[in-house]
Amino acid sequence: MVLNIILTIVFFVALFVIIECIFEPTKKAEEKEERRRRENAAHSTARPEDVLTEGGIPKRTEQRRSHNVPELVDTRKESATVRKAPAASYPTIDEIRAKGEKIARQPLTEPVFDPYLSLISLFDHVSRELERDLILSPNNCVLCRKPTVPDDSRVTLTNGAHVHKTCYEAMCKKVRSLTPNEIFPDVKAEDEALFERIMMVNDYWPTYPDDWESRRRIILESADHECESCGEDGKPLHVHHIKELSAGGSNRLDNLICLCEDCHNEVHNGLLAKDIDIRKGKNRTKIDDAINRDRNIEFTYKDTKGNYTRRTAKPLRYVKTPHGAAAVRAFCYLRNEERTFVIRKMSKMKVL
Repeated sequence: MVLNIILTIVFFVALFVIIECIFEPTKKAEEKEERRRRENAAHSTARPEDVLTEGGIPKRTEQRRSHNVPELVDTRKESATVRKAPAASYPTIDEIRAKGEKIARQPLTEPVFDPYLSLISLFDHVSRELERDLILSPNNCVLCRKPTVPDDSRVTLTNGAHVHKTCYEAMCKKVRSLTPNEIFPDVKAEDEALFERIMMVNDYWPTYPDDWESRRRIILESADHECESCGEDGKPLHVHHIKELSAGGSNRLDNLICLCEDCHNEVHNGLLAKDIDIRKGKNRTKIDDAINRDRNIEFTYKDTKGNYTRRTAKPLRYVKTPHGAAAVRAFCYLRNEERTFVIRKMSKMKVL
């Protein structure tokens, strides 16, 4: 009796295994085909007018919005049409990130100036977000990341991005609260006037402004890529605030000076600022000392061909070259005559 029961159980188990072996490949093939169809639908590059249903799954079109953006597909017609979902149903970047989904970014290919965009980039955190996430959806506000609608409630930038007017005005109020009233009195100004005010805001911005690289380039070029304190070149050159920002200084060009790394370190270590007017530079200070005490100076001079020679001279008075460069008239013992030396070309100077 027991043997018959065992044999019956073994028979049914074997029968079940045989059935599974017969139907399992078919089931796996169907699942594989279903996955393939879904992947094809997700990566379809068909145009809206070419969208058709395949296996009951509508093919999606390639859009500037990512696959996270909801869309409505009407399959009742021969050629399905894609309609935009209500604005409220569009997810924000933060919501998409929270779900762990990948964001399809659309990079900007043309550098376009826009006064509104420049104003937005005054805020470092906004500027960084703009670089990473500016166009997830062409309808997202670049400040709050919420959808906008094409009406009077939004500002459209020249690069195609949008900003809610409420967000824009709130940002302008924040800028105005951080700057004197006379600098930014009107957030409704025209583009040109707004651009000028943006530059003024950058002049008095409490940290390095967004146009710092442009200001740095102007200072280096005006100094002929030479230290304005010792006249050295060929070293890493820094742009230094004569009056520090922390002490109420500004980013205006007249508060910036080009210094070599050594002089810059001396300034910040308190070695240069004690005895030397940084606007005048170490060379001018040493020349003043030599003139007042009727002493000679020894220095390395860079000629018009770029050659360096060691000179000894007796400084007499300050002069200007025909091009307006600061220079000193001195008796040169190498040539045994009076000559004019451009101060910024004099380096490694010492008073004898």
